[in-house]
Amino acid sequence: MDSLTRQGQFEKAIETYDKAIKVNHDFTEGWFRIVHTVYNNDQHDLAIQYFDQAIKIDPRHTDAYIGKVFTSMILERLVDAPKNADASVQTYPDKQACR
Repeated sequence: MDSLTRQGQFEKAIETYDKAIKVNHDFTEGWFRIVHTVYNNDQHDLAIQYFDQAIKIDPRHTDAYIGKVFTSMILERLVDAPKNADASVQTYPDKQACR
């Protein structure tokens, strides 16, 4: 988590990452950082959208799948959680966090 998010300056953190993404739309880590910021600001529906964007850019971004699993569970979208968990295991079957 970045210092702006830790300080609760969510809007400023999003603006910062948004600028980076505008320079390089395929900057997966920028999308993933925005996800963390909106997630920590309890904007879980928006976090799902950003997870989807990160996965679209980098389908092997295991942490995005895992984050989407937990976010889906928070939103009580229990139908979505298993398919994202399966995707994370298929991406990196040996990664402990996927199990």
